Amino acid sequence: MKNKTAIITAASIGIGEACARKLSSLNYNLVIMSNSEKIYRLADEIDCLGFKGSVTNPDDLKKVVKLATKSFGSIDSVINNTGHAPKGELLDITDEEGSSAVDILLMNVIRISRFLVPQMKKNGGSIVNISAFGAENPSLKFPTSSVVRSSLTSYAKLFARRYGHYKIRMNNLLPGFVDSYPVTDKIRDKIAPQYIDDIVVNSDQIMREALDAIKVEFASLDIGIEVLGIEIKRLTFNDKIMPQVFDRMASEQEAEAAKFEGQGKAKRSEILGIIDREVDLIISTANKDAKLIEGVADSTAAASYALAYKKDLEFYELWKTFDVLPDAIGTKSIFWLSTQNYPNSNIFGIRPDALK
Repeated sequence: MKNKTAIITAASIGIGEACARKLSSLNYNLVIMSNSEKIYRLADEIDCLGFKGSVTNPDDLKKVVKLATKSFGSIDSVINNTGHAPKGELLDITDEEGSSAVDILLMNVIRISRFLVPQMKKNGGSIVNISAFGAENPSLKFPTSSVVRSSLTSYAKLFARRYGHYKIRMNNLLPGFVDSYPVTDKIRDKIAPQYIDDIVVNSDQIMREALDAIKVEFASLDIGIEVLGIEIKRLTFNDKIMPQVFDRMASEQEAEAAKFEGQGKAKRSEILGIIDREVDLIISTANKDAKLIEGVADSTAAASYALAYKKDLEFYELWKTFDVLPDAIGTKSIFWLSTQNYPNSNIFGIRPDALK
């Protein structure tokens, strides 16, 4: 199996150099390009072809593609890396600086693609554009970069739709801070944390965009696989950002818990109110039924008294005497009821015929 061939632009330092060293270690046939003489020293070191040229010059881009094709027969991959676009106050950026940013960050990709696509149509290929976080999270510190790189995002999507069926892929990488240049700790600490909220809050959007990119990728392969969904399993942050992530997660969980606690208290009050109303209703119903029963009992007793009075006046008088007698003689007295007469005694006697 022959080695794959790749072109890397802006490869003398930073990300471009790191890519060159990595692909060299994977035995790629490399053509590396830069507008600095240092490109030749790196080419000698990693044993590849070096070409001095500018990504803003269409002729240089055409020549580097021709060099790679002539030297190795075909091109499998291209890494479009660039230098830095002009910076400044948003409204102070001149027309020339704006045009320069477009040349460096967007037109370089468009121009080299014109030379690559005709020969990549035969066997497919991969084009990777080194973009930046500003494409999704614009920064006032990098205004031209943020604006132009967002345009590069749109271009890459259109390119994938147009040439994906030729198995030609185009993807953008959006790095944040890359520790390849001298920088102070103060600057380093400011870079990533300010975007942590965007990463967490916009995770759904990130998954949708990743899904779109993967769908295009699989469609270009024509292998009958359709990707219906993806899931972010983990976001890996450095030690300085991780505490902020945990703090945010804790805050969200506390807010969620407070919401459920409030709902629970409201439901408890609602249930207690229902119970109180049910208890009041039960007591009221019981009192009403008791009064009805008491009324029936009183009326029955009155009827019984009336009937007894009507049938046997003497017995009724005797019964009423029994009714009041305990109060008259006290609770510690003993009362004997007998059918015998005991003259001259304290025992209460009743004639036998009175009980008939």
